[in-house]
Amino acid sequence: MNNRLSSNMHFWLLTLLLFLLWMAGCGEDDGDESGGGDTSGESDSDSDTAAGTGTTGELVVTVTTSSTGGQYAPRHLLAIWVENAQGDFIRTLMAYTSNPAYRGYLSHWDDATSDAGARYDTTDAVSGATLSSHDTRTATWDATRFDNGNLPDGAYSVCMELTDKNATGNYSCFEFNKGVSNDLASPGDTPSFSDVTLDWSPR
Repeated sequence: MNNRLSSNMHFWLLTLLLFLLWMAGCGEDDGDESGGGDTSGESDSDSDTAAGTGTTGELVVTVTTSSTGGQYAPRHLLAIWVENAQGDFIRTLMAYTSNPAYRGYLSHWDDATSDAGARYDTTDAVSGATLSSHDTRTATWDATRFDNGNLPDGAYSVCMELTDKNATGNYSCFEFNKGVSNDLASPGDTPSFSDVTLDWSPR
C-alpha cells in the first residue's frame, strides 16, 4: 500500500510540475508575442518612413529661349535644373555647356550644383555643346535627386539660366507642386524664357 501511495504521489507531483512548466512557457510566449508586436510596429514604421518619401511621377518642362543680347548671340549656354523649396539643388534636366572653359558663366547653376557637392552634375540630363540657335526646348524630370534618392511631395522650382556672353546672363525660377494630383503651371514670360510650361503627372 505504501508503494501505491508513493507512486500516486510521484504521479501527481510530476503532473503538477509539468503543468507549472507549461504555464511558465505560455507566459513567456505571451511576453514574446507582445514584444514581437512592438518590434513589428517599429519595423512597419521604418518601412512607412522609407516608402513615404513621396509620389513618383514625371515633370515635363518646355520653354522657348531667346538672346540676352550678348556678343556671341545667337550662340549660347543653357542649363535647366530642379531645386526644392529651400533652394537646394535636386537634379539637372538640361545642360548645353560641354566646354568647361565657359561653364562658370552659368553662375547660378554652378553655385547650386557646387553647394550640393555635385558641381556641374548632368546625371541623366539632356546635354551637349554650346547651342547655335534658339528654339523651344523640352526636358523631363523623374522626381528623384541627382543621386537617385526619392523626394517628399511639396513645392519645387525649375530654374533656368542662359548666357551668350563672357558673364552671367539671364536666370529665372518657376514653381510647381509635386504631389498626388496633376499640376500644370504656365508662368509668365521672363527675359530669355517664354512660353514656359511645367506639367507634373503622378504615377
